[in-house]
Amino acid sequence: MVASARDVQHEAWKNVQQLVQELSKVDAAKHPGVAALVKDLRAKADAMDAGVGGFYLEIDPEALIAENPNYWRAALELAPGDSTLAVLEVMVMVASGDIEGASDVLELVRAGPLTDENLDGPMAKQRRMMASWRLNPPGLDLMMIRGLPAKDRWEPGKRLQAENPESGAVALVVLRMRTDLAGVTLTAEGEGQRMRNKILEAKLPLWAAIVKAKEESGDAAKRIAEMMTPDETGIVNFSEDDLAKLVADFDRVELPDWALRLQMGEWGEANASDQAAWRQLLPRMIGEAAAPILDDWEAGRVATVTLHERMDEPDRAGGLAHRPRGGWPL
Repeated sequence: MVASARDVQHEAWKNVQQLVQELSKVDAAKHPGVAALVKDLRAKADAMDAGVGGFYLEIDPEALIAENPNYWRAALELAPGDSTLAVLEVMVMVASGDIEGASDVLELVRAGPLTDENLDGPMAKQRRMMASWRLNPPGLDLMMIRGLPAKDRWEPGKRLQAENPESGAVALVVLRMRTDLAGVTLTAEGEGQRMRNKILEAKLPLWAAIVKAKEESGDAAKRIAEMMTPDETGIVNFSEDDLAKLVADFDRVELPDWALRLQMGEWGEANASDQAAWRQLLPRMIGEAAAPILDDWEAGRVATVTLHERMDEPDRAGGLAHRPRGGWPL
């Protein structure tokens, strides 16, 4: 069974509504960021005509999440390791139609502290639907094209690009085709630059974003790829110093929101390095609105609440063991 993009969006929006319902139960007086985010999402839902085709186009993930001060304030009001808002972001992105980009955020959520069953069940179902959607065009066509020589990818590749102008996956396939034909490396200047710019104009999944990297940023992208590669046990391990370098590298490839997600996904309580990273990166996301949020957080005026308990990792013997900071299963 395969799923259409609309099937995937319906399921995601249902999950968004469920998460908003859970967030609405939080004490608004103690957690004004959560309450404001709930208000934003409900206002968007009220503005959408649920009975008319294409209504999902009303959803703007950037405005609702990445550039929304209420989202980041709410993120600090949830206890460290609580994945509720990260899952919410995934579902908002999927509902808007940015299924490819949401896949990368979903992987980052899975890499953080284990979520409880109330979150993991919906995420597992959403992953299955997204995988089924990838069997539909352009996913199936892209798999067929990738196996062809570069010259034979030209016509089907350009046709897919015309049919799917906002697809980062299609743009990347066309970029690879052009650079293969030109005999240049993927991140080199020249013939591939126009298509690289096209990828940047689309909603970028992480692997497509790294394509843009060059010069110093190219080195940063390489380090990111190496550091986020799991060992033979499926675990990504890095120390406190490694985390700081990883955050800095995400910043160099112009993905400050990904750097903040790393900080949000850490195991343990917030510390001075977390505050320093947020102080550096959050103003780039939301401008002047960052200052009062960070001042309250650093002064201890932000009360935290837990909606979904993080779970311990199963150890090799089948029991439970706390994951050391920096060891994330993928």
